[in-house]
Amino acid sequence: MKNKKGSQERQYFWVTNNESYHKEIPGGYLHSVVGIGTKNGYRETLNLVRENDVIFVCHAGYISDIGFAKTNAKHEIINGYNDYSVSVVFYSLKNPMRISKKSEHKNHLVAIKGKDYPPITIEGTPHQRSYISKINIDMATYIMACTSIYLDANKVINIKKDKVGRVSDFEKFLSKLTDSHVIQTLNQFPNISFENYCYKHSSTYDLIYDGKRYAPKQVLGFSVKHIINRPLVSSEFSGGDDSISFSVLRNLGFEIILKTANESLSVNNKYNREEICNLFEPNYKFTPQSGKWGVSGIVKIDKDVVFIVTLEKPHEGNPYGDSLSDDGLLNWKTQTKMSINDEFVQRLIGHDHNTSNIHLFLRYNKKDKYSYLGLLRYEWHNGNSSNPVHFKWRLINSVISRKLNDLFDSSNLVHSIPLVSDADDFDPANFFLKEEENNRKYKERTSTVYKSQREISEIDRAAADERNSNLGSQGELLVLHYEKNELIKAGRADLAEKVKQVSEMNCAAGYDILSFDSDGNEKYIEVKTTMGGKNTVFYISENEVKVSKACEEKYFIYRVYNFDVKNKTYQLFTQKGAVELNFTLSPVSYRAAIL
Repeated sequence: MKNKKGSQERQYFWVTNNESYHKEIPGGYLHSVVGIGTKNGYRETLNLVRENDVIFVCHAGYISDIGFAKTNAKHEIINGYNDYSVSVVFYSLKNPMRISKKSEHKNHLVAIKGKDYPPITIEGTPHQRSYISKINIDMATYIMACTSIYLDANKVINIKKDKVGRVSDFEKFLSKLTDSHVIQTLNQFPNISFENYCYKHSSTYDLIYDGKRYAPKQVLGFSVKHIINRPLVSSEFSGGDDSISFSVLRNLGFEIILKTANESLSVNNKYNREEICNLFEPNYKFTPQSGKWGVSGIVKIDKDVVFIVTLEKPHEGNPYGDSLSDDGLLNWKTQTKMSINDEFVQRLIGHDHNTSNIHLFLRYNKKDKYSYLGLLRYEWHNGNSSNPVHFKWRLINSVISRKLNDLFDSSNLVHSIPLVSDADDFDPANFFLKEEENNRKYKERTSTVYKSQREISEIDRAAADERNSNLGSQGELLVLHYEKNELIKAGRADLAEKVKQVSEMNCAAGYDILSFDSDGNEKYIEVKTTMGGKNTVFYISENEVKVSKACEEKYFIYRVYNFDVKNKTYQLFTQKGAVELNFTLSPVSYRAAIL
């Protein structure tokens, strides 16, 4: 931000003012003294202040005031001391910001505090030796967001917010936003450190512009900078398909679509760390051997997690502590610094593969690229382990699990009890689709308090279908093959090439297959497979129901039933639209937490 005269970038400072607060703030000045030949950066920094620079005042554990420098700092030598002073116009903040190690702001402030004379300690408390610190624009923006203000030249404008801290009357707030503001943000996108403003990677929606994909909430938040002189922090507004922010972007002519699986990400393919980074965060500045993508074995992206794992061969010194079995079971330990009570470890323990993804990239030789093995689901953890915590994860894609001996040297794998399964040589091209029995509309049965034996049996069948990962994978492959064939028969081989098995890369997408009709319109297909009949009940996740509602014109349930592996036949029922409008939904389980 330019200062009032437009000659230089405006600077931001943080003053921790305890003893002299009641003199300096009412008196409209700041003053520090440093002995000649003495070095004290926390006091000498006052000499950097220029006219119109911004000064935040921390007093009694709160950012309580804001000031604008009336002049450049003045330096004199008085009685053998360096004397620094500056005249300031101060204003009290209506919404002071608490600064303490128990504050909700602590972790983020510590992360962005800078290295040279920071105003706070690593515990998040005001630095006792500090008087004045120069802070970066990231911290200044965060303070303005937490105190609900923005600056118009040297005026403090208060922002009205609701109880959870989001901007009130958001549509009116954005009324001056234009498409040119958004385009400016898109052009600057690669140079913005969004994590410094509490933004996370978008795992659900993409804004499409000039053939590139962008996170729509990040785009909106930073486009606001052109109307209030600062970006919005993520917590100041909401995103999502039915949000005002998405509506405003669409009204300005920008396309926002549901994120599909990354076309460059493919199970069995091999990637180096930079390529993995580009798959998930293409706008991130990758540095080898540095940063989260260059070093870490665990990368958190919003709701999702990426495991980048190098395993040793099983040997006596590594008794399968970290290992992969030939049936897709990953024995894995956290870093030794992680305890069972760590927030991230608890997140892993509570992982639900229906609502978020854990991607596995794995290799055995440090000179090799990582093989992408798809998604993991939580299997088990040792509740008595800590520093590190021991987990077991299962590869969701059972077909891939059975091909691990082909992907890796079998001596690298832990050998499990051999499993006999028709999945080993499963080929959907060998299956015959029998015609539907009739066109009667399919309905899931309604649960009742007193269930008949038949109803209990049907629920048991649904539970068995849900547990059988082979069955689900085979059903998806059948539908994948079916959709491609239908498009080829319609003369759209070009579209057939684009049909994807989304569930391989994104279990949280809310559907399994991305396909198209003959006109090129997208179809989001959720596949439910059973060896039972057409009316066998099935399980469907809350996330799948939500996606079907949000995308009802594109959403389809494909019910593969009477699936007969021996005779290589199956039948297929399809239903378009929101699940709750076409099926009777019955609650059969609840997620519980201790009060």
